[in-house]
Amino acid sequence: MSNNNWQEEAMRRLRQMQQARGGYGGGGGPQMPRAAGGALFGGLLLAGGALFLSNSLFNVDGGHRAIKYQRLSGVSKEIYNEGTHINIPWFETPVVYDVRAKPRNVASLTGTKDLQMVNITCRVLSRPQIDALPQIYRTLGTDYDERVLPSIVNEVLKSVVAQFNASQLITQRENVARLVRENLSRRAARFNILLDDVSLTHLAFSPEFTAAVEAKQVAQQEAQRAAFIVDKARQEKQAMVVKAQGEARSAELIGEAIKKNKAYVELKKIENARLIASQLQEAGSKNRLMLDSEGLGLNVFENGGEKNSVSPTAQVPCFTFPPCTKPLLFPYQKQTPALEHTKSGLFITTAKMLIKVRTLTGKEIELDIESDYKVSQIKEKVEEKEGIPPVQQRLIHGGKQMTDDKTAAEYNLVAGDTLHLVLALRGGRWLA
Repeated sequence: MSNNNWQEEAMRRLRQMQQARGGYGGGGGPQMPRAAGGALFGGLLLAGGALFLSNSLFNVDGGHRAIKYQRLSGVSKEIYNEGTHINIPWFETPVVYDVRAKPRNVASLTGTKDLQMVNITCRVLSRPQIDALPQIYRTLGTDYDERVLPSIVNEVLKSVVAQFNASQLITQRENVARLVRENLSRRAARFNILLDDVSLTHLAFSPEFTAAVEAKQVAQQEAQRAAFIVDKARQEKQAMVVKAQGEARSAELIGEAIKKNKAYVELKKIENARLIASQLQEAGSKNRLMLDSEGLGLNVFENGGEKNSVSPTAQVPCFTFPPCTKPLLFPYQKQTPALEHTKSGLFITTAKMLIKVRTLTGKEIELDIESDYKVSQIKEKVEEKEGIPPVQQRLIHGGKQMTDDKTAAEYNLVAGDTLHLVLALRGGRWLA
């Protein structure tokens, strides 16, 4: 019934009430009680009409649909849309349904194909089929989703998950969700329920299975690492073979070169000596080494020592061509070796150094000497500093008396060493 029809019906009933009130006019007798009774009756009639009208209307909100239950004929097939509609009080009862999609989460513990237990949660967006609302009301009532969805979702999840292994649930998750959606939509359609979306929101395996998977991954990584190590060893072996072949070929070429000309050996010795000298110079602040020509890897100066009356221990090679004509100086542990050039191209090494001489009073005298200075020359230096004649001096180094005819190099004096001075008194005694 439209809005115009029920408004016309209300006006018609009001006119009937007014006509009924007019029937009390005229005639004899007292008029006041009649008027009062008519007014009371009219008021009651108006109140009853207003109550009747209020109960005769019902509203359907947006996103809802309504059906009527009639006491005489049961559930009506007519479906009412949004708006205000007429209802006959007591004879008709409106039933309103929410037809918007509603979410529901259903959790299920089910087993996989390989008998692994998995906790899976399915989220479903469901709504009733509008043209089947009377049937839904007859069979399921207003709480249709609570009655149907938990059971069918659990059943469908168990049937689908049982088709896959535990690992396939992760690798083929999209395929699993598609099968669940298709089967669940087909099952829900039997109950006139539409599913807008079905998704798997949570998937968790048992702690034992998770630990087993992690152990498997660790084992695979270890296997790959072992394979890499084996491959690395194989490559290193091949590299060693290639290197050995190259060294063998190099040895052959060197042997051929030596047969043709022995100058190659001398060149290698000189290069080796350069390398040793550079290393000693870099580590000069940490090490104190005095190497002869043999220690540098050169034995080509033995004859040179005989020709020039210079011992091999005092010879170093000259690495400049043509031979240098001036002394070469390089720092070494507060000593300065001076290299004097000889006719044969050799250099006599003389190391300049600063030593100390401690007197009887505890005074320390600093002397600049060279490694080829004799002890007598050192005593002359002491005489210049203190005025003590050399004949009255006795120098002690390392607990032993130093003789005048030996050099500082023969006593292995180095920069920073301290000599002790003992004086000879009259009568031949020594004062320490």
